[in-house]
Amino acid sequence: MHGRINVHADLKCKKKVPSFSIHITLYRSRWYGWEKMDTGYESGNNKYKARAVANWAPHGHCYYYEGVGDFMIASGPHGSGHRIYGTVYNYDKHYLQGKSEMCV
Repeated sequence: MHGRINVHADLKCKKKVPSFSIHITLYRSRWYGWEKMDTGYESGNNKYKARAVANWAPHGHCYYYEGVGDFMIASGPHGSGHRIYGTVYNYDKHYLQGKSEMCV
């Protein structure tokens, strides 16, 4: 999408996942910390791939952005078995030091 900040969290597996959920959250930097701008969610059963998306239109303002994806995969019929949780981030403050904030 033009003029928008988009983040996504992808689930990609070699075998079908009995049950899963994906939460993605988009944050922007503020003087007081991180502000939540949007969230996305996807869940399902017996899939190899899935994607959750969050986006926001900053209307010409400049910020640093962070995307956080939370994943849950469950085994057994309809996810009734063992559960595995994971969280991923796409923000690297060391990479951004000395760089300008993104303006869209």
